[in-house]
This record gives sequence, structure tokens and C-alpha cells, in this order.
Amino acid sequence: MRTRPAEPYETYRKHAVDNEIEIVQSKMCGCFFCRSIFSAREVNDWYSDERGMSALCPECGMDAVIGDASGIAIDKPLLKQMNLLFYGEETMSQDPTAARVFCGRYIDGHITHKPHNEELFLKYLTILADSGDYQSMLAAAEIYEQGGEFVHRDAEKALAYYKNPLLMANHEALCHLGAMYMRGEAGAEFGKKEAFECFSKAAALGSMRAVYLMADMYFNGDYVAKDEKFAFALLEQSYDEIYHGYVYDHDYVDLFPEFNYRIAKCFQYGFGIEVDEMIAIRHYLLALLGLQYPGLFDLARTPMLKDVNAEIKALAKKNKLQRGEPVFDSDTFYDSFIELNGESNPGTIANWNYNPKSQEVSFDMSLEVPPIITDIGNLWVGFVNGPIHWNFGQLNGCVLNSDRFDSMRFGMDESWTLAGKPGDSDLPSAIFTFMNEPKKIKIKTLGPKKGEDK
Repeated sequence: MRTRPAEPYETYRKHAVDNEIEIVQSKMCGCFFCRSIFSAREVNDWYSDERGMSALCPECGMDAVIGDASGIAIDKPLLKQMNLLFYGEETMSQDPTAARVFCGRYIDGHITHKPHNEELFLKYLTILADSGDYQSMLAAAEIYEQGGEFVHRDAEKALAYYKNPLLMANHEALCHLGAMYMRGEAGAEFGKKEAFECFSKAAALGSMRAVYLMADMYFNGDYVAKDEKFAFALLEQSYDEIYHGYVYDHDYVDLFPEFNYRIAKCFQYGFGIEVDEMIAIRHYLLALLGLQYPGLFDLARTPMLKDVNAEIKALAKKNKLQRGEPVFDSDTFYDSFIELNGESNPGTIANWNYNPKSQEVSFDMSLEVPPIITDIGNLWVGFVNGPIHWNFGQLNGCVLNSDRFDSMRFGMDESWTLAGKPGDSDLPSAIFTFMNEPKKIKIKTLGPKKGEDK
């Protein structure tokens, strides 16, 4: 049973809670978590809850700060004693709440990343993992597998965590374990066969990462017979979910560039699918967009980034394309929305201007969820917020019945239909029917091909 800390330290601890006024009135402060002493003017961050506003340590980010305006004589021996009482290893093992708080804030970047703090992070992850917290096991395993900012890789420790019974049905752990087997980091008795088994189990548990890792094995003929068509099919069948999750929920942010990079290679070199360099460019651009997602890029992805840029440059030169600002025409509309054919994304239309003589229309369109706009001709791709002004030409017909719609559908008659919600008027919100002429840059997609229903 946990021993309650003796007075006066329990009383001192109360000065770390709801202490905004006290800290403002202080000259010096001390943190009994990291044992730092610093000027009260260095406190810039605060934590607010039902207890009030509490200061966060500028060194470690924990709410364990007391100021000298409390009347407490702050020095190193005092902070050390309080640290041992409230955050010692025995205390943390019995009540790991503070360990969870510290680890969460470290992961979120609210705690300064330096050797001592990373050492504490691993120490507390170990305490949490030993208590049966599988998420902490996984986090510790990943650090030991890949190395931290200040901690060297330790394959033996990583493997010990990944093989823990609590993680043997965890698809993330299985993917990491399989990757270590592929790299030969688990000894001669574990190799590609065991890696394939791990990826297969992870895929059965719903892992999208396992899908592209299995596809890699089929592309290369690792353990299994080489089968590029099947490898491409694995990527294709999962891509819709990856794309939709990325656009609508900003999900799969780490998988989006991985899938697009591999699909681009397939279309560029004919791996399991007919060569189409325009589609290859499209997916390289999407991979580049994914690699630029805030907080995603790391050194391990540097080779991919360099290759993506090199392939875009080579294909652009071969096809006489140059980077430029996006042109919001019918080609860009098709290339941007065909992947979301029929998916609900409510929007509005404004400033409608249709000229039946020239068979041209222009309008502003706003969508509830900002779309990824793709203009391959100008090597441009990106999320676009707010209304977009579109200009379509070469129309066979055009009609506007409502300025609101729920989804967009491409039909067999070379038309786009902006449809209302189920149960609304039977009339579509708008229809654009295009002349059946070749596109300036003909694009195929992994989704419905032009002229096919989803």
C-alpha cells in the first residue's frame, strides 16, 4: 500500500495547484518533477482544470511548480525530496497517473526534448509497460527499434516488447515485428517467412500498413512467388479507403504517401498494370502532398522524398509539363473529384453564368470538406479552402436546379451530376454534360474510369 508523504511536503505540493497569482508574485520558482530552479518570468504556459490555473514548468512541462511567494524556501535538496516522495519509481509504479501525463505531454511536444527528459520518458514508459499498458509497450518498442533523438537503437529490447503476449494480436506491433524480421534483426532463425506471417495476421486484423508491406513482398518475390498483378491489386483495393480517410478525416496521414508512391511506380514502369505516365505523375504529386503533411516527415522518408521529386522532374520533362498555378477547368475538376465519385460532401454553388451559344459555364463552388485539387498539366496539387471559381467549356448541355448539393457523380454520358440528399427533390442540383472529345491530358484513376459508374 502506498505510504502517504509526510508533512510538510503534502502542504508544499498544494502550492503547485491553482497558483497563478502566487507565481506572478514570485521572483524564483522550482519544479519538484525535474528539480529545476528558474525565474518566475520564464513561466509562460499554464494548465487549466476544475482546480484552477496551474503553472507548467518551462523545462519539463509538468504542473509541479512552486514559487517563492508561497513562503517556501526553494532549493535543490527540497526539490529532490519532493521528487522522490511524489514521483519516485515506487510511487509511480503504484500510481502511474503522473507517468501517463508526462509521457503524453512529451509525445505531444509540450515537454522540451533533451537527453534527460527522453531518459525520463523511456523510464516512465517502462513503468507503464510493466503494469500491462500495451500502448506504452508499443511506444517503447518503437523507440528502441528506430532509436530516439538521444537514445540509440536496441533491437533486443524492441523485439522483447513486440513479442509480448499483449501485443501479439496488435496489428501495429505485428507490422513492426515483421519489418524487423525482414531486416534480419531477430537472428537467422527469423526471416521473410515469419515476416510474411506477421503481415498476414496484421492485414487480417485490419491494418492498411500490412497491405502495402505484403504488396512489397509480392512485388519483389520475397518468400512468396513474385506476382506484380496481385501486388497492385492489394494496393488498389485499399486505396479508396486511404484516399477518403485522408481527405475527409485527415486519417492515414502516414500511409497516404506510402500508397501513392507505390501506385505511381506501378503506372510509371508497368508493375502489374498498363503504363500510364500521367497517372504516375498524379500519384507522385499526391505522395509529395502527403510527405509535406505537418509533423509527418522524418529522416527515414528522405530517400522517398528525393525519389518522388526526381521522378516528377523526369516525367515532366518527358511530357513537356511545367509547374504553374492551377487552372480550374473541366480537366482539373475530373482529376480532383473522380476519386470521390458519389461520396457525400455537401456544397453550394454561387455566381452561376451559363452561355448556351458558346457552351461555356462559370460558377463558384464551396464544399463542406476542403478537397484535394489536382491539376496535372501544371504539376499542382493541394487542399483548397473556400469557394473555387470553375470555368467549363465544350459542353453539350448544362442545367442548374438548386444552389445546394450533397454529392457529385460522373456518368456514362460524359456528364457530372451534382445530386441532392436522399429524399430531396428528384431533380438533381446541377448537370454538366461534356462533348465526347479527348481530354488535353487524359487521366485514368484507380477509381471509376471515365465513362463508368462507380
